[in-house]
Amino acid sequence: MDAAEDYEETEKRFYEFVRRHLIYLLLFIFLYLISYSLLRYYKKRCDYDELYAGKEDFFVFRTSLWMCTCSLAVSFAAATLLPFSVIGSEIIHTYPNSYYFKWLNWPLIHTLWNYIFGLSNLSLFILLPFAYFFIESQGIKGHGKGIMARVYETLAVCTMLIVLIASLADIIRAFFFSRTLSISLSIINFASVNLPFVYSCVSLFGVLALLITTPFGFTRMFTVTANHLLAVHLDGQPDHRSNSGEEFKYDELQQKRQKLLNGHISCLPPGNPSLLSFPLRNSLRHRSMQKRLSSSSLSSSSSTVTLVSSPSTPLLHFGKQSEPFLPEKPLRGYQKVLQTIKYPIAIIVLLVLTMVSVLMVIINILQLIIGYRALPVYVRYINVNSRHIFGIFGAFVEVIIIWYFMLASIVGLYSAPILKKMRPLKAETSMTCIVANCTTVLILSSAFPVLARTLGITTFDLLGEYGNLDWLSNLKLVLAYNVLFLIPTVFCLVNHFTAPVRREVVRRFAHE
Repeated sequence: MDAAEDYEETEKRFYEFVRRHLIYLLLFIFLYLISYSLLRYYKKRCDYDELYAGKEDFFVFRTSLWMCTCSLAVSFAAATLLPFSVIGSEIIHTYPNSYYFKWLNWPLIHTLWNYIFGLSNLSLFILLPFAYFFIESQGIKGHGKGIMARVYETLAVCTMLIVLIASLADIIRAFFFSRTLSISLSIINFASVNLPFVYSCVSLFGVLALLITTPFGFTRMFTVTANHLLAVHLDGQPDHRSNSGEEFKYDELQQKRQKLLNGHISCLPPGNPSLLSFPLRNSLRHRSMQKRLSSSSLSSSSSTVTLVSSPSTPLLHFGKQSEPFLPEKPLRGYQKVLQTIKYPIAIIVLLVLTMVSVLMVIINILQLIIGYRALPVYVRYINVNSRHIFGIFGAFVEVIIIWYFMLASIVGLYSAPILKKMRPLKAETSMTCIVANCTTVLILSSAFPVLARTLGITTFDLLGEYGNLDWLSNLKLVLAYNVLFLIPTVFCLVNHFTAPVRREVVRRFAHE
């Protein structure tokens, strides 16, 4: 009887193992397809890349693109790890016996954290360096030209990079923790000793980068939202002045053509008495006029208006387009209301999210000072706190705040003056720039769960190796990080909203 029960238990664990890894595989395939589509959207064609030199580079670029796609998929997984865990834990507690959520359990969430931690290390220290050095490689001297020569060179450079990282990790540990290891022991124990410490340093660097980009991103969110919504609002309103000018020029051209048809041919240019072209000025290419055309767009060659003397032909030819003008469709009542209120609603939503975020950081600072909240690293000694105090509603609010932080950090990252040149452009981004962007996004997304827990945005404790990062046990460092995050955020917001008033005051004093 005991043997049969053991067999059933073993079979049950086996099927749970298969189910978990099937879910991981489907999730990875989904994220991989999204990442590949995104990179293909931004990637420059190989023929136009500066480093592309022939068919051999086609294989090199394709391999590097696959590695970057895997790394970007891991970045997306790391970015969605904390929201998925928060919602998943609430579902597990709220619906423990639901048939539809049988696949969602604690082993699934714990294993997912461990896999993402391992894949982040693999992407950061192996895949992305290999992709970059593979693109830059020329082949080891003495092995001729070819793919394998470039592979050998890339492997040699990556090996030296790993040795360099291990040596730097030993130096840092010896300097700060008074612990020394021989170089041979360091390389042998790289995965168990140095790799978590190196990743701890990388996560600290990512959290420090988020300390700069996120407060700046909060203010940029208001600017980007205002520019986008106001531009759309202005595009939806017809410009009566420009329309009247266009109608006047249209009537003038009709009168000139009528004179030509009535026999005033002396004003025609020599060489072609049946055709006259008038240059179309920039105002005729105004957006409102383009909306009145039945064609979707005008080609660059259609920048002249052609008058034809045959009565059977249309009056005006915009290049090859001979469609008549169509009146603009008036906005309906609800569309006018939506155009009016969407900008204030968007600004109010951003203000509420920003105020809630700042308030959560202030509460976290007070709890750390009083001693009410434990440090994130102490999750290894106590039970995991996975239940939100406000239930499923509080979990959803927490996820919204997490996504808002994430979006603000990305906006602030690519709005920074240093990284503006690295911003990807549609079909104009080189492979080296793609590798750099994937590395940056991977570092920030891997550090984001640590940022969220350090700032007290979430009550979900870090799992796996994320909770064992060395610097999370330093109370002074965690408290200083919260204060340093709060001060620039408040300063940037106050500066953003008071800048127009200050400029007006300075202008008034200057005129007086």
